[in-house]
Amino acid sequence: MVRAASGLTDAHTTAVGTPSAISLARDGPPSSRRLAATPHRRPAPGARPPAAGASRATLVPWGGGPSRLHIQAQGWRLPFAVVPLVFESLEARGVLKAGQLDLAEVHGKLYGGTLEGSLDLRWGANWAVDGTADVSGVDVVPVQAAFDKPARLSGRLNAKARYSARARRGAQLASAIWVDAPFEVLGGAWHGVDLSRVAELPLGKLSKSGTTKFEKLKGDLALRGRRVEVNKMCVRSPALVAAGNVAIGPDQKLSGRLDVSVAKTGGFVGVPVALAGTPADPSVSLTKAGAIGAVIGTLLLPGIGTSLGLSASSSLGSKAECK
Repeated sequence: MVRAASGLTDAHTTAVGTPSAISLARDGPPSSRRLAATPHRRPAPGARPPAAGASRATLVPWGGGPSRLHIQAQGWRLPFAVVPLVFESLEARGVLKAGQLDLAEVHGKLYGGTLEGSLDLRWGANWAVDGTADVSGVDVVPVQAAFDKPARLSGRLNAKARYSARARRGAQLASAIWVDAPFEVLGGAWHGVDLSRVAELPLGKLSKSGTTKFEKLKGDLALRGRRVEVNKMCVRSPALVAAGNVAIGPDQKLSGRLDVSVAKTGGFVGVPVALAGTPADPSVSLTKAGAIGAVIGTLLLPGIGTSLGLSASSSLGSKAECK
């Protein structure tokens, strides 16, 4: 049972050292009663922010209606195991009322970058959440560490995300989340495969110890529960241009296709490759069209014919837009 925010008769503030200012029971809604567990006077203007690792929430009732809510946090970890990110600082403003928490303004600093967004959480017979998250300049290396993943990708992330989820119970929202986010990673590298050497594929497999450096990696991220897709993916550097689509299944199996153009003497050589393995242990091989093209080119004109055959075969498959 939720105690309505309007049941409070004065402004209340609670500062706690626990991970969450708004306590979420496993399947229970945000409780204004818990928020007001330690009543104090309203913080004076210019009051110090909460200490590192702590958070503060202030409720101000509106005469029988929804209560204004102000949340501040320093060194605060999100209270969701599936998104274990830590904010250097976080501030949010919105309203809390029976059946709804609406944070129209969310501002945060994390991993050297910033986040601006919103969150609208509703509960009753069912649970629902919608919101936005505009991320700028976030270092992706510590983000991967937060998820206990090897730091395969480096660079600075910019993204504009919209997210939503629907579930019967609050604890099921995380596994039902949908995210759509055009994104770009600047000045980074992918550690594991050197795509600039894909022209050597007809001669053998690429070494898994290589690195693909890039000026920009961009695409459209689509997260559907535990399935991840990156569509219209584009990787650019002075040495190569790669375009295609990539998917990671709920079982972490990697799939997809990239058309890779590598700088060579006299121009670019196009190589169509297929992705397999896992994000932690990827493998790259020629597509069937690429293998056929390489064989035909080699038979017609060994050496240079292999490269010509690869370039021709690249046009046999679909090529994503990469500008």
